[in-house]
Amino acid sequence: MISSILRVLTGDLIAKLASFVSFLILTWSQSEENVALFVIANSIIAICLDPSATFSIQKIVNDGLEEKYRITVLRYIFFVGNILSFILVFSYSAFDSIELKISIAIFIFLTSSFIYRRVYWQSLNVFEKVSKETVYRYLFVLFGSMTVFFLSNFFEIKSEVLFLCVSIFMAAFLLFNRGDSAFEIKKLSGFKLYFSKADLKIVLYLLILSVWGQIDIIYSSAAMVEYDTVVMATALRFYSIFVLVISSINTVVLPSINKIDSEDSVRGLFLIISFFIICLLLAIIISPFIFPILTNNNYPESILCFQILSLSLITSFFAIRSFNKLLASGKHVDVIVIFLFAVIIKTCTLIVAPSLYNIKPVYILSISTLISTTILNILVIIVNKTHENSTAIV
Repeated sequence: MISSILRVLTGDLIAKLASFVSFLILTWSQSEENVALFVIANSIIAICLDPSATFSIQKIVNDGLEEKYRITVLRYIFFVGNILSFILVFSYSAFDSIELKISIAIFIFLTSSFIYRRVYWQSLNVFEKVSKETVYRYLFVLFGSMTVFFLSNFFEIKSEVLFLCVSIFMAAFLLFNRGDSAFEIKKLSGFKLYFSKADLKIVLYLLILSVWGQIDIIYSSAAMVEYDTVVMATALRFYSIFVLVISSINTVVLPSINKIDSEDSVRGLFLIISFFIICLLLAIIISPFIFPILTNNNYPESILCFQILSLSLITSFFAIRSFNKLLASGKHVDVIVIFLFAVIIKTCTLIVAPSLYNIKPVYILSISTLISTTILNILVIIVNKTHENSTAIV
């Protein structure tokens, strides 16, 4: 299991590096408006398609679906995810032209194809290809960003051109790989896709989780100026490098949660987590020296935002096992209640803090994330421990 985590993590780190460089290129070459629109479009992907990916895996694992049925399940779920994405795109007022809406819809659809392929290989435990799909996706975002950077030397780039440049590279790759087994079309007789009450609980939990993960961008884009949105997005790009460690571990742990109680697995998981906590603390210390170089001295507020956000990850690392245990034991209602409580804490902080302290909005947003995330992780650990103790007694 540990080798699988490291394999996925390596691919995710390469992908995140490509994503990180892409974002820096955009901040160097594009207006704050264009960068903010790109950030919002990616938030829509996270809200609608990331839950589709996680739910697909849980549906396949929980129902014990045979391999021949998995493609059908994935297609149904990702179709719904794309429909929800398109509804948000065409109803969001910041996307102010039909050309921009269409270009973003194309970008989201092609991105969903890469997420779909990643989930398909994850369901088969082919973690080498899981990593490759993520790397390919973000490399094409990088190629598109570099193309935009080159073109911006000759004329002003409209927002829709940015999305179309990325989409062209993605479409070309998918066209040349259309014979992949992930895209096989099979007619299955006697197979019916059904959703139980437990599935609906999982969907509700995943939607809350996805909104929780994007709430900083949602709030900043709705209640702050474009500059603050880009500041927050810059901090989150650095922060997400460490978030992906948790994501990579969950990618491997979730399908095989019952195997992580062995002494070797627990020890290996602890070593990985300890190593990245040390890396996180080092990143917090050196960020004031690194950020100005990477951002070309733009968005200096992002340094403190990153430092505050990063502190919240320490408890997140220690909550990984408890979090996955609760999901594996079907305690989705407990997790939903915990997340809703965390959202209430975060909302109250955002409402009350500005009237009490003269602090910049982006700092208040970061502090609210630190407080609510820490409380959330502590509650997850406590609830899981309580559940384990009650199970042991029975």
